Amino acid sequence: MAVIKLAAPVAGIRGTVGGLTYSANKAGPFVRAWSKGANPRTTFQSTQRTQMASIPALWRLLSPAEKALWKTFAALPAQERTNSLGEAFFISGFTWFTLINIRLLNIGRVTRTAPPVQARPSAPTVSSLVLPFLPQQATKVTYPAGEFDPDFDQVIEIEVLLSSGRTVSGQTFLLLKLDQDPPDEDNDFVPSYLQRWNLAGVDVKGFVNLYRQTTDGLRSAAGTASFVSTGAAPYAALAKDYDGSTNFALRGADLTNNANSKLGTISVWFRIDAGDGTARIILDNTAAAYSLRLTTANRLRLFLFDTSPALVLDVTTTTSFTAAAAWHNVIWSFDLENAIVQLAVDALIESPIITVAPVNSDIDWTKPDHSIGASNAGFTMFDGCLSEIYFNTAEFLDLTDPDSIPRFVDPDGFPVDLGATGAFPTGAQPIVYIPAGDPAANLGYGGNYVNQAALTACSSDPP
Repeated sequence: MAVIKLAAPVAGIRGTVGGLTYSANKAGPFVRAWSKGANPRTTFQSTQRTQMASIPALWRLLSPAEKALWKTFAALPAQERTNSLGEAFFISGFTWFTLINIRLLNIGRVTRTAPPVQARPSAPTVSSLVLPFLPQQATKVTYPAGEFDPDFDQVIEIEVLLSSGRTVSGQTFLLLKLDQDPPDEDNDFVPSYLQRWNLAGVDVKGFVNLYRQTTDGLRSAAGTASFVSTGAAPYAALAKDYDGSTNFALRGADLTNNANSKLGTISVWFRIDAGDGTARIILDNTAAAYSLRLTTANRLRLFLFDTSPALVLDVTTTTSFTAAAAWHNVIWSFDLENAIVQLAVDALIESPIITVAPVNSDIDWTKPDHSIGASNAGFTMFDGCLSEIYFNTAEFLDLTDPDSIPRFVDPDGFPVDLGATGAFPTGAQPIVYIPAGDPAANLGYGGNYVNQAALTACSSDPP
């Protein structure tokens, strides 16, 4: 590559001529020998190529009058574009037809034969960009409420620069996420980010382009934001030892602001030290209206009753768990009204053994007492260690969504920091969140439990 100096009347050169590629960067104009670009053959690239190949056939199906409409659309002043030298130009009707329909296909909408009729939207306001130091940390772009109403889809592009001294290694903006129905104030894209880049260590710089896109494919100018990382300490989950004889906890009353519902999400990290072949309770309430317990077959069973009382859900893991030094995570999520129950064991979706399928009735969450590590009467005690107890009686989290399980378990199998109130999984504080396994320190809104004997630190922490 060679640095070049231009003189009047030549203000700039972009493009390839005679095997030489002319361009410019922040150091000024340069010329280099042309080289064939990378061909990573990603899934997205393959999909784009297939879609591109389909467009000419769609164009040929248009009538002359329909093609003329695209030509007229392309010539409108509103469709003026600017090249890298700052010069204005217009693209053809066929190019607009291709561009609009590729955008629609990418976001899951149907192709169109007529030009867009909606006005081009203004650029959205971007409040912030956050990149992760750890897989469990938020990786999101935030914006004011109402920036994306039902008329607008959302497109997110990210560029990441990895710095080392004065050397910067970067790439152009990459399309990272598209949403027909984007969240109201922020969009989290942890899995998509981690598939492309590693964690944002020290001196990593990130940039976002956020676009509004109409339902007929017209895209706004970009709203932008940047992020510079300075590094952060890794999250370390702590655990408490439940010895199987005296260590368990009682709430001593109902959980604060508790309410019956048809929804719930439960996640717990546990290590089993003894008791194989016996029943052992992890979560329970008065009369076992709900209970999460190990069975005599060493599987983890969840059963729920309504107020009548009738059993409205009874499910068990296929996986069995025995006394060992290994830590495990189990996530249950259920929506009784829509007959949904989902299970993840150690970050993998598992089909549960269903004894009683979901019944459309409210779960009797509200009882005079609740316990952790044993029944309310202090029987059927758990012998092992507990950590990161998350108990949400108001929300269902779809575990089939690729963003859901990483909110509890990072790609390396470690617990995720759920935040100061446990709100990270759903955006709302749950009724119970006990990160260090100590029920006397509930960060959820339901209030603290009372330990019936002093809990000690576990000999190991998850995972």
